[in-house]
Amino acid sequence: MNVMDNQVIESISRILGEELTGSSITKMFHILDFVDHDIERGYTNTKWRRIDESVTEKCAKLNNPRPLFDAIEYISKPINYVHHPESWNNLKKAINSTLIFTGYELKDDGHVYKVKAARTFDEAQTRLKSLHEEISSLNLHHQVTKYCTEELLQQDYFHAVFEASKGVFNRIRDISGLTIDGQLLLDKAFDFKKQPLILIQGNSLKTQDEKKSILWSNQFYKNLSLSI
Repeated sequence: MNVMDNQVIESISRILGEELTGSSITKMFHILDFVDHDIERGYTNTKWRRIDESVTEKCAKLNNPRPLFDAIEYISKPINYVHHPESWNNLKKAINSTLIFTGYELKDDGHVYKVKAARTFDEAQTRLKSLHEEISSLNLHHQVTKYCTEELLQQDYFHAVFEASKGVFNRIRDISGLTIDGQLLLDKAFDFKKQPLILIQGNSLKTQDEKKSILWSNQFYKNLSLSI
């Protein structure tokens, strides 16, 4: 591995500086065996400049980018973000938006790996597209993502479906005013033989097919669009 470009180190240092306090930077320097120039000078520099100065010095001394990766991995521990998945994804994307052009990438396990370097802006954008952005591009109803966004960001699809399913039932109860659950709730809310408490958008119940479509089926979770 060759020494990392100083502009890359500066860019990453600015990102990492937002994640740490001054005292936690001092602790990181001690653990990673970085020179803490603030102690030598007797005054405190800005956070990102402290990281930039010490990381740049050690990378140059070793002629190796490993000290930069050590700083990234020290801060980017997934366990620290387990309850803040969006912050984790934002941090990872911010770091990778710089690293991706150098042929390295911070993976979801919190470690930096060698990858194929992005050569163009479009290639980088495609590879950096987050799951959150992919979810947004699907134009899912906000009442669905309200209940399962965290699970989707964690790529826990089983529980995402489970939470979205519970959310649909909650929404039906909210609109219908019913307090029952399960199949009985669906039968009462969408009883086309009487006047349904809820109508599916675009369904006037004038034809036999429209009446059949009100019945519960396996497609309910995919196609139900509740009137609001």
